[in-house]
Formats: sequence, structure tokens, C-alpha cells
Amino acid sequence: ELVRLKTAMIAAHESEAAVHLRLKDKLARISAERQREEKALRDGMRVLEHECAQVRMSHQEAAANVAGMPALQQHLQQLQQDLQQSQALNTALKVCEEYNVHMRTELRDLHVRLPR
Repeated sequence: ELVRLKTAMIAAHESEAAVHLRLKDKLARISAERQREEKALRDGMRVLEHECAQVRMSHQEAAANVAGMPALQQHLQQLQQDLQQSQALNTALKVCEEYNVHMRTELRDLHVRLPR
């Protein structure tokens, strides 16, 4: 009976250690994924800032042009397309930010549940 109990205790300890390792591995993968997502968000923000600056400059140039010129009309159409594109990118960025918050929460929750 004692041998059986000792064997069961050893098996339980080994199982607990395996679970601990799996949780640690998952935590590391989530952390790495979060870092990649944060980098992608920062890169996306830089792109959006650059595009917004270009759109602002284009708007300023358009305002300086004489109204009614065909080139100005084409330019304004391009600005509208650029603005729509920027809005779509901004929406995508917000979705990424929400996902990032979700992943941070999951990472924190996993960290809290990880045996010390």
C-alpha cells in the first residue's frame, strides 16, 4: 500500500511539473506574440501618422490651388480615396489594439494562475 501511495505521489508530482512546463511555455508564446503585435501596432501607427501628414499636406496644397481646375478635381478625388484608406487603416488599428488588450489580459490571467 505504501509503495502504491508513493508511486501515485510521484506520478502526481510529475504530472504537476508537466502542467507547469506547458503553462510556462504557453505564457512565453503569448508574451512573444504580444511583443510582435505591439511592434506591429507601433509600425502601423508610424505609417498612419505619415499618411495623415501626407493627406494634410495634400489638403493644404489643394486649398492653395485655384478652384475649378481639372487637376484639382483629380487631386481632391485622390484625397478622398486617401482619407477613406486612412480611416480603414485606423479602424484596423483599433481592432488590433483591442486584441492586444485582450491578449494582455489573457497573459496576466495565465501568469496569475501559474504555480509559483
